[in-house]
Amino acid sequence: MKQITSLGQRSIVMLSALVLLALITSALYLLDQYAAKVDAISAAEQRRVESLKLADLLRQTSDDLTRMARTYVVTGESRYEEYFKQILAIRKGEMPRPVNYGDVYWDYVVSTGRKPREDGPPVSLEEIMRQQGFSSEEFNLLNQARQKSDKLALLEVRAMYVVKGYALDSSGKYVETGKPDFELAQRLLHGKEYHAEKLRIMELIDRVARAVDTRTQEEIEYLETEAGRLATLSLTLGTGGFIFVLLLLVLAVRRINNDNEHGSDIQSRRVYRSSISRTSKFVTAGVSVVIVAVLFVIFLTPDSREFQGLDISPHDNVIGITDNEILLGSSAALTGHAGFLGTQYTRGALSWFSQVNAAGGIHGRKIRLISYDDQYDPPQTVENTEKLIGVDKVFMLFGYVGTPTSVKIIDAVHEHQVPAFGFLSGAEPLRTPFRPYMFHVRASYYEEVEGALTYFVDELGLSNIAVVYQDDAFGNAVLSGVQLAAWRRQQKSNRDLEIVATDTYTRGTMDVEPALESLKNSGAEAVIMAGTYDPLARFIKLSVDNSFTPYFHTVSFIGSGAFAEAIKRNEVATQHYEKIIVTQVVPSPSSADIEVVDQYRTLHSRYFPDDLPNYVALEGFVNAQVLVEALKRAGPDLTRTQLINTLEEMKNEDIGLGKKLTFGKFDHSGLSGVYYSRLDDGSGKFEVFGLDE
Repeated sequence: MKQITSLGQRSIVMLSALVLLALITSALYLLDQYAAKVDAISAAEQRRVESLKLADLLRQTSDDLTRMARTYVVTGESRYEEYFKQILAIRKGEMPRPVNYGDVYWDYVVSTGRKPREDGPPVSLEEIMRQQGFSSEEFNLLNQARQKSDKLALLEVRAMYVVKGYALDSSGKYVETGKPDFELAQRLLHGKEYHAEKLRIMELIDRVARAVDTRTQEEIEYLETEAGRLATLSLTLGTGGFIFVLLLLVLAVRRINNDNEHGSDIQSRRVYRSSISRTSKFVTAGVSVVIVAVLFVIFLTPDSREFQGLDISPHDNVIGITDNEILLGSSAALTGHAGFLGTQYTRGALSWFSQVNAAGGIHGRKIRLISYDDQYDPPQTVENTEKLIGVDKVFMLFGYVGTPTSVKIIDAVHEHQVPAFGFLSGAEPLRTPFRPYMFHVRASYYEEVEGALTYFVDELGLSNIAVVYQDDAFGNAVLSGVQLAAWRRQQKSNRDLEIVATDTYTRGTMDVEPALESLKNSGAEAVIMAGTYDPLARFIKLSVDNSFTPYFHTVSFIGSGAFAEAIKRNEVATQHYEKIIVTQVVPSPSSADIEVVDQYRTLHSRYFPDDLPNYVALEGFVNAQVLVEALKRAGPDLTRTQLINTLEEMKNEDIGLGKKLTFGKFDHSGLSGVYYSRLDDGSGKFEVFGLDE
């Protein structure tokens, strides 16, 4: 009998120890996660403060420059001109940055003539901004503000030269006139143009501050929610474990009492069988509790934003699907100054959709694409998207064209949980932060610009780069890519690489002359351009007419066919063609040895016989092929969730391009790598070339 009692006691003790060990381990893990969240909250609050301080520092340096220029114009004291130069040099990283460089630094210097604190290492304001971890949107806004402030500084420099008796000549150089013009200097620094430019800078800085405040507040609130959830989970698990162990101890006490009360052999055997039965049940229950507890900790404690699954309602999951149709929706520039892009991208996709439909569709369903014209106008894109989702009830969005238009639908895509696939844009805000409903086949603009600098800097050995871009989200995305690619090279090899000038023009206009004035005397050996084909062709024409003949580059969004025609219309001399470069995300539509190109040329000529082969239509064709393959694999019981899961499972797919396409759970960019093309003076088309050519 004692052996039986001992067996039951050992079983209960072992079970209690096992459960207790599991609960202690789980509780410690939860506490560690909780402490990490608390630390993250503190770090997020610190980042918020530092980010807002940095935005304000840009405002402060702009005000300091204004103050020194105006004081110099009034007093003529050379020290204010010197302070002005030092402020610019510190901002550019050309002089050591004072420690705790802030509001009162220059007040102290002006008043006492001494520095209030020691200098730190030289570091540019742009680099500090990059290290701070701003979002792409915030960084772009800050960069715009800094660039506009740099541009305003040129006006301030002009005012200081005027009071010294200098004036700008036709070549943009200062020449001595011997006649100080105090009245002109005052007008330059106090006129309407000056105040308007100052307002634009401050508006951008204010937008950054509001964006940072919103983003960091959301981050802090999320972390606080997560910390509270972990604390509740830990308390619940601990309480449940304590109760379970207490019940096991009560059972052990009762077992001992029962064993003392019964001693015959028959009773012992009955007690033994009953003991084994009860012990088995409790062992099973205990092991189940341990498993549930461990799973509870594993699956509920990670960052819920990162690991949560899609939560599309059953009704929304099948919107746009009938027994015989899959309904897609698109908004693109079908007319207007970007009309070639939208028209050709859509027709390229329709070439493949038409072929699939002619063969019976996908699991008995044919694809129907509703396509609205937005004329490359963001508000119209939003209106079209609302109609596609709310009125037309499409299954998914497909084939949006352009960055400033596409970024405006991000909120709608996520609010309505609508898959969006195949953008004619490589902008980072469409990819970062991770967008669970948005998929991209093409390489990003960052990759294209990296490829451009690989050619210009690493292959040709150029060191002076300039950027001209349309003043919107697309232009800023390309500018950020150039800055990032240049910074990487500067950090890696200390190459004497410099972005010598940047300037903008207004989207939808041909007003590129001011940008040319900023760039033509900059010494730029290559100009990275971001815009549509007509204004960029005009920029090249005006540049070469003014004897400014660097390499010209733009990204694939340009639409190479339309760009080539615009260059010819502007009568750019063919001797300059070889220096006009476009990076591409698909191979040449003239390639004879690539499977997907052969398919494209055959089908596009069948369904759109009046169109010439072009890069944009080929890209639309490739996107349509990838989507159709995913729809097929998703099976006959198609839902939005099933499509997304199917796309995320596509790995190392050969799509006939000679490159493998891969999506992932947290990677919705399918292809990487770029092709190089230059304008051929024989064919008048952009032809692909290799770096060794």
